[in-house]
Amino acid sequence: MLKEFNPFYNDLQDLENWLNSYAQKGYRIVNVNKSNYELCECPSAEYSYYVGLVKSSEFDNLKEKYESELIKAFKTNLFIKSTTSKKKISLDIRGQLWTSPEVLNNWEIVILETKNNTQINNENLIKDLKEYKSLVSKAIIKFKILLSIILFSSIVLFTICSFILQQKIIFILIDIIMIILTIYVFVYCNRIKANVEL
Repeated sequence: MLKEFNPFYNDLQDLENWLNSYAQKGYRIVNVNKSNYELCECPSAEYSYYVGLVKSSEFDNLKEKYESELIKAFKTNLFIKSTTSKKKISLDIRGQLWTSPEVLNNWEIVILETKNNTQINNENLIKDLKEYKSLVSKAIIKFKILLSIILFSSIVLFTICSFILQQKIIFILIDIIMIILTIYVFVYCNRIKANVEL
């Protein structure tokens, strides 16, 4: 029995390649627990793996469908983060602050295990991946609009207060800080969106 750790980042293909590299060495998945994989020995290159996304609510039906075709299905969490790695991550805890619960909680990574001569119909997984990207993009756009409204209102308010209280320097500094923070958040939103587009 072999135990390996591999957190998910922003590329499903990397995870698929990693699993298939072990299959080539003569290992197959026994169990998946978040980012921990239990592998056992098997004939070299007897199995292959496909990795995709699926809605959590649809996983059980998908698993039943594939297992009727002698294809094993495993799932692991989509939102696994690592604070020690320098690699880019799709969505870390900061991303959760402005991403809707529908996006955060309704998705799983699904791993399909097949014997090398078995064909996989992955139409449902591809469709869900596109829908997932769309949901994240919409959530980011809504957040940017809300942030722009808050920024504009704050600048107007601080400017009026600065003239009334004659504390121009303090309020100008606050305005500058808010603008810098807003630019940072916008850049971070764009980075999240780019990382989601696998």
